[in-house]
Amino acid sequence: MSRVELFGLHRPGDSWVHRMPVAAKFAIMFALSLSGLILRQWPVSLAALAFSVVLLLSSRLGVRRCLVLPPVFWVMIALLVGYQVIWGSVATAIVVVANLLLCVYAARMLVLTTPAPVLLDALVAAVRPLRVVGVDPERVGLAAGIMLRSIPHLLASFDEVRDAARARGLERNLMARVSPVVVQAVAYAHATGEALAARGLGETEPRGPRGQRAPDSSAPVSSRHNRRTSSARSGNPATACTSSAGAPTDSRSETSSACARRRTHTDNSCQCCTNSANRAPKGVRSSAGIP
Repeated sequence: MSRVELFGLHRPGDSWVHRMPVAAKFAIMFALSLSGLILRQWPVSLAALAFSVVLLLSSRLGVRRCLVLPPVFWVMIALLVGYQVIWGSVATAIVVVANLLLCVYAARMLVLTTPAPVLLDALVAAVRPLRVVGVDPERVGLAAGIMLRSIPHLLASFDEVRDAARARGLERNLMARVSPVVVQAVAYAHATGEALAARGLGETEPRGPRGQRAPDSSAPVSSRHNRRTSSARSGNPATACTSSAGAPTDSRSETSSACARRRTHTDNSCQCCTNSANRAPKGVRSSAGIP
């Protein structure tokens, strides 16, 4: 492989590690990692590291794909060793480095021998008991899938920007190499969010106190006028008069509603109908038959 991945990518195989259930792989990974991190004894850390290396080599994927790490990772290891030797002790340096390598190789064992969909399904199943506290397992799996999908995109962006900066003689300019990557990452995030929203995977709709859908305050004014007019024509004068109180409307629509309400009353006691008719233009009043 051209690029040395830190955790690697899934490689199909027929070894016993590939055939192992994903739950057992998760259990082994957590057991090895936690044993070194909790006990913090260099014999335990080295033994767990050796066991994880044996598991990786048992997958029969090659020594390079199993054990080789990126050069930047070894630079970080050297810095950690130097710091611990100067300010701590040699035993502490061994524990820190062994635990770091242990976690990386244990995670690589899981990733190399398990397809990504199986990992996501296992993650959703593991998070499902947290549904009682409000956690949505499907959303957790979706977030993990988006994260895994975005990593290759960001790595490809780094490569493209590095090549472009080198072609312009700006390979040592940090801003020229970082700023375009940030812009592409933000654009990728916006595009992903729009795609999720288009498929109905955005935020949930607000609900009322009893789980009912909250009223839409952004509805256009014309739709509210139509609802008031239909209430007036349904033969319920009380609802029609109450719904029109204090509502800003234009004179033409208000007059038609007043005329509809006037036909449903038996007397002239409805003050809102009289006021609406008085405010209407002269031609409209005469056509509606209101004196």
